[in-house]
Amino acid sequence: MEVGQLTKDLPTRRTEADRADAAVTLLRDHGRPRATDRDTERAYAWALQNATAIAQSFTGYAFPDDQFPERMRYRDRAMAVNTAWWLRHESGRILLASNNGHVAYTSDNPAEFPQPTGAFLRAQLGPDYVNIGLTFNQGTVNALPDLTAQQPKAYTVTPAPKGYNEYTLDRLRYRDFSIDLRTAPPAARTWLAEARPTRSYGLYWSTDAPATALGRSYDILIHLHQVEAAHILR
Repeated sequence: MEVGQLTKDLPTRRTEADRADAAVTLLRDHGRPRATDRDTERAYAWALQNATAIAQSFTGYAFPDDQFPERMRYRDRAMAVNTAWWLRHESGRILLASNNGHVAYTSDNPAEFPQPTGAFLRAQLGPDYVNIGLTFNQGTVNALPDLTAQQPKAYTVTPAPKGYNEYTLDRLRYRDFSIDLRTAPPAARTWLAEARPTRSYGLYWSTDAPATALGRSYDILIHLHQVEAAHILR
């Protein structure tokens, strides 16, 4: 949806967002079934929630292109709200899979991504929300070359340079490991509290290494020495 929406002019995107909102309003105000059994009520709640999520997508892309940070704040807040909704309506636990930048408590790029989903979820769920960050030293990853690309490519990631968080993590005696940052020893917590260059990979390929304080961003950290890009089925 992203590439398709962003190629449209702003008035078209806003019109489509208004239509999606109108559909949600119609479903909310006039779509409730007359039957009141539990299964019917549950089906209606899910239909309304799914329609809301679709409308949120259109609304997110209706932001002007020069309001990219506002678009991203709206997007991450919506993801948090939808996750919390699921938790309220379905008992149990949720595993929310996303990249580091979304699940973190602090943004590694505040100018463009002011407040990540993880910050919103912590505000809503408190300590019931526990996030996990992933770092690695080297290997290959799949990513789209740019905003207009339709197919990802495999990119090689060379070993982390000195001064990066990954450089130090990869010199611990364990090749691959996980650590609960909330209970790390004092010396480790002091090191984790300092922001250092850290690779950040998402949907698009980037060599940026924003300064990240791992201890302020995550509850648990998984570090891998080497990773391999998944095989893409064409």
